Amino acid sequence: MMLIVYPEDKIKEGASWKHTNQTLKPLPLTSDYEYVFATKASNVIALTGTGTSATGENATMKQGGMTQHLDLKGDMKYAAKIDADTGWPHEVTQEQNLEGTVAVESPQLPSPMEIPMSIKSVTKYTAL
Repeated sequence: MMLIVYPEDKIKEGASWKHTNQTLKPLPLTSDYEYVFATKASNVIALTGTGTSATGENATMKQGGMTQHLDLKGDMKYAAKIDADTGWPHEVTQEQNLEGTVAVESPQLPSPMEIPMSIKSVTKYTAL
C-alpha cells in the first residue's frame, strides 16, 4: 500500500494517526500502520511511520492445483514526502519484513509440505 490514507480531521506537525488495510493479492494480509506528521518545510510534508502485517488465522490461497496455508507476520517502516496542498506523494519508501511458514497441500504430495518463508522488500515510489 503505497498511498497514504489520511485521517478525517486536519492534522498538524507532530500528530499521528493509525490506519488498518487489508489486501487479498498477492497475499491475504492485514496491515496496521501508524503514521507521524514529522515535519513541514516549504510546501513538502515529511511523514514517517511504522506498522505490522500478518496473514489472518486460517489464511489460504489456491494456486496451480495446490492449497497454500499461510502463517506470516512481520514489521514495516514507512517514509514519505507529500505535497502539502494536494496530499499527493512526491516520494514514498516502504521497507517490509515478513517471516513464517507456508504449508503446501497437493494431490501429488503424501502430506502437507511446510516451507519456511522470509520476505524482505523495499518498495519505492517517485512521482514524475
